[in-house]
Amino acid sequence: MQDNSTLTNILAITGAGLLLLITGITFLIFRDFIAKHIRFFLPIPPISVAAYIYVFNLYQHFDGNLPNRIPVIIKEILLSVGMISVSFAAFVVLSVMFISLTRKFF
Repeated sequence: MQDNSTLTNILAITGAGLLLLITGITFLIFRDFIAKHIRFFLPIPPISVAAYIYVFNLYQHFDGNLPNRIPVIIKEILLSVGMISVSFAAFVVLSVMFISLTRKFF
């Protein structure tokens, strides 16, 4: 299992790097469109690292092999993305509230 884990880790890092490169080039090409329509742009490197860790852990959970049933994989991914989106939104709202309240006192 150690060899399988190492291979999965190397492939996940390589895939994340390639996707980061493609995303960066795409955003560079469409930078004018992005600048007009997106006020606050989330940094891509932390998101790609989080995705790499998630994919690695997903493979580890299924002992190095994904299930043969596509709906199981889709359900895992959608539930994870949904929960993280809710967590992110809650964290942003609480951070804004905290900063707003503390600025009133200082």
